[in-house]
Amino acid sequence: IGKPGVGKTTCLREIARILANDRTLNVVVVDKTCEIAGDGDTPHSAIGKARWMPVGRPNMQHDIMREAVENQTPDVIIVDEISTPQEVEAARTIAQRGVQLIATVHGRTLPELIQCKERGNLVGGIVSVTLSGHEAERRFDKRKQVQKRAREPIFTAALELHSRSMWIFHPNVKEAVDSYVEGEPSDAQMLTPGRAVAVGSIPGEGI
Repeated sequence: IGKPGVGKTTCLREIARILANDRTLNVVVVDKTCEIAGDGDTPHSAIGKARWMPVGRPNMQHDIMREAVENQTPDVIIVDEISTPQEVEAARTIAQRGVQLIATVHGRTLPELIQCKERGNLVGGIVSVTLSGHEAERRFDKRKQVQKRAREPIFTAALELHSRSMWIFHPNVKEAVDSYVEGEPSDAQMLTPGRAVAVGSIPGEGI
């Protein structure tokens, strides 16, 4: 997760190269805008031995994502910029097939993504739920109308790229979303070159 210019695509490219070095893994790169592997007739060597599936037209990415999982027997699919509801559903299809999915999405923080109507389902989404009087009494705030995670997240972990040299790692998206909707901090890590520091992800602030 990150705004433009923080290195999301560069990160994907390097992940593709590293994973493709493992001869037991079939790594497929779905390249919507040809930013990962270039726009030539053959993919750039930066993605190593990963298979390359250029999309052609950006509005076809969801179809190519499904084609990749159905026809390429992948272990890993790498996708840049999931943005539309159709691409979100294609991502869910990939996850349900037991294929590892690594992707980027525009945004600043995990909480911001949770609140997005189109892309929030990548991390489980949220719905409003009305509790019974008994359940509301058990809560510290006594509220009957609360938010809950809507479904299982498509992704198990998330990285917020705040800059090229500072990331926030959420090792468990499910727990992070559940903590967020309850207004509680969740465990995260702040990553800087050569260093990882345990931090609390604070609802409303994102770090």
